[in-house]
Amino acid sequence: MPRITPETIIAPVIGIALLAALALGGVAFALSRHEEAFRQEELRNLLRSECRLFAERCGQELDMIRAELELLAAQTPPDADGIRRAVAGEPFFVDGFVADRSGRLLHAGGDWRRRYNELFTELVSSRSDGADTAPVRPAPQKLRTASSAPAKTGTRSRELVEPVPLHDNARRIVLADQARFSRSAGGEFQPVRRENSERALPAVAAAPEADSPAPRLIPRFAALARGRRSGFIPYFADNRFAPLVWAESTNPPGRLVGFELESVVLWSRLIPLFPQHLPPYFRIELVDASNRVIHAAGGDISGKETAEPVLIMPFSELLLPNAQIRASLIPERLPLGSFRLAVWLGISAPILVILLAGLLIYRMLRRELRLSGQKTGFVSQVSHELKTPLTSIRMYAELLRDHDAELAPARRRGYQQIILDESERLSRLVGNVLDFSRLDAGRKRYSPAETDLAELLNTAAELCRERARTAGVELHVSLPGSPASCRIDRDSLLQILHNLFDNAFKYAASGKRIDLSLVRAGRRWEIRLRDYGPGVPPGAEEKIFRKFYRVDTALEAEVSGFGLGLAIARGLLRDQKGELKAVPADPGMQFIIQLPEEPEHGTV
Repeated sequence: MPRITPETIIAPVIGIALLAALALGGVAFALSRHEEAFRQEELRNLLRSECRLFAERCGQELDMIRAELELLAAQTPPDADGIRRAVAGEPFFVDGFVADRSGRLLHAGGDWRRRYNELFTELVSSRSDGADTAPVRPAPQKLRTASSAPAKTGTRSRELVEPVPLHDNARRIVLADQARFSRSAGGEFQPVRRENSERALPAVAAAPEADSPAPRLIPRFAALARGRRSGFIPYFADNRFAPLVWAESTNPPGRLVGFELESVVLWSRLIPLFPQHLPPYFRIELVDASNRVIHAAGGDISGKETAEPVLIMPFSELLLPNAQIRASLIPERLPLGSFRLAVWLGISAPILVILLAGLLIYRMLRRELRLSGQKTGFVSQVSHELKTPLTSIRMYAELLRDHDAELAPARRRGYQQIILDESERLSRLVGNVLDFSRLDAGRKRYSPAETDLAELLNTAAELCRERARTAGVELHVSLPGSPASCRIDRDSLLQILHNLFDNAFKYAASGKRIDLSLVRAGRRWEIRLRDYGPGVPPGAEEKIFRKFYRVDTALEAEVSGFGLGLAIARGLLRDQKGELKAVPADPGMQFIIQLPEEPEHGTV
């Protein structure tokens, strides 16, 4: 049966939680897509409503402009001075004219006749016998032969208009009327049959019957003004839109006064009607007949952005024909991105929480397992470390007991010194274990007092000189000339120095030298201990202060110890607002004891 460990339980639980979070995320994503489509349609409807309101405002404004201009034209005197004053006083007016009901031009500006000649000279059919207009140039005459024979009874006379420059359509109408008559023997025109007229003028449409009345031709302007007192004529001249407004003069009546309008001024009157404060994802454009954007409101379209047309509608077929209002949506600027981001955050948040929680639990378990293994190794190491001095003490004590009389005095003193050294070693091991236990539980107590640092360093060096001599290491002490003191627990500082010396003797004895110095660094004193040994591997400068950490943790390692000396030293300093650092040196390592800046009072 496989062994059940915490890792084998946590992994399936995290997997199930992730699957549940992904399923909920999929449902939330589908709902968010539906909500996004619904919100987009709402925005389109809102933009359409805004566009229709704008088109209605533009139409009302143009109707009001038309009424004002027609009233102004009706009130303008039908003479050159009146036209000139009206053009000078109204920015809409470019030039003006005066005509009568028959379409005859009575007054016009300098360039007027060239640009608007067709409007007053192009003839169209009146399409009614009771037309209220007369021919352009009334010259009714009967066409007779050279003998001027009288007309026969029952024959119909034909009135012809003096030839004038005609448009092609008007010319075809005149030819069609002429085709309905042929010259008789007496010199008068007689109606001809349909087949004869078709053979005579094949390019002209079939003429009406001989007994139908002949249509009369009138200028196009007369046809447009017939039966009306005012009006507006969309007109294109010189490849530009040049509309006309006209009205019957109030004094004297019967005269028609008209003006050419400036289309730019018409457009300018519509620009203030644009909706204000449109969001950046809406865009409303005013477009002319050539698809040129006159003005736009809302968001600007950059190079990578696209505009989605939502509504295109005209707003005035009379004053501004083929002009349109175009409403577009800019998808890249829609606020739906933030909504989608919120949905994604809502989906990813539980997944991230589950992953982080699983990772945290996994690391905690790994840490606990590692600490458990370290504690197990620590117990084994402590047992080994305690057994070694106890074995030495027991062995030399038994030798002294059994062979005391046979031993030389020098050998006896040597055995006694070994027993004393091993007892001190055993005492230090037990003290470190007790200090570690107190520091770990937060029960370590201190008695800070004003301490002479130079005297304390000399004392610590003297205590370690014998061991340094035995290890073949030279010990150099460098102290400042001025007095140096600090308020700190003296015993704890001696223990810190002893642990650092012990660490140097164990791992850096090959360097054959240890430097101990006291320097001033800002508002605090620093004790620096440098060895010239092999140092520590790169990246292990902080690891050596961990509990139970050793570069070589094997029981049969060359150097004895269980990895608590440096951890205890740093803990003792930090409890008193100091710090212990390890800095790589070339060669070796340098440990810096940063003493507290301000003195502590009482018992910590």
